[in-house]
Amino acid sequence: MVRISVIVAVSLWLGAMAAFAVAVAPVTFSTLDRAAAGALVVLIISRLEWLGLALGAVALVAAALDRRGSRARRGAVLVLLVAMVGWSAYGIAAVTPELRGLWGPASALRRAGDLGAPAVRRFDRLHGLSRSAFAGVMAAGAAVIALSAAGPRVRTA
Repeated sequence: MVRISVIVAVSLWLGAMAAFAVAVAPVTFSTLDRAAAGALVVLIISRLEWLGLALGAVALVAAALDRRGSRARRGAVLVLLVAMVGWSAYGIAAVTPELRGLWGPASALRRAGDLGAPAVRRFDRLHGLSRSAFAGVMAAGAAVIALSAAGPRVRTA
């Protein structure tokens, strides 16, 4: 039961992230003006990060209680989950708040054609970091699901 809790929590987390990347962000940017879309997307990312912390906590507790399978597999799952939660916590504490603050000024500077402005460059660096963390969480989550699903099965009589 604990292993299925890990799989469900991480699957929900990755599913929310995938829905955001494939549907929410593209539709938002194609429907709203760029400034409104960016402001909305930054808020949604913040919610996704908090959701990740909550689901990550559930998965971490369940993984810590899992005593089946090899020690190496259980350790790898825990390390990957800690990395996922760490990326989300870093996003909440450092990246997303600064992106939110830079979105308006960076957008205005872009519209004015000042692509080399410090605010634009800083926003672009943070956006790249955010995208890398997003990809890292997705990859680590996929590995957690694969490792958890591949573990030994409980035999029923």
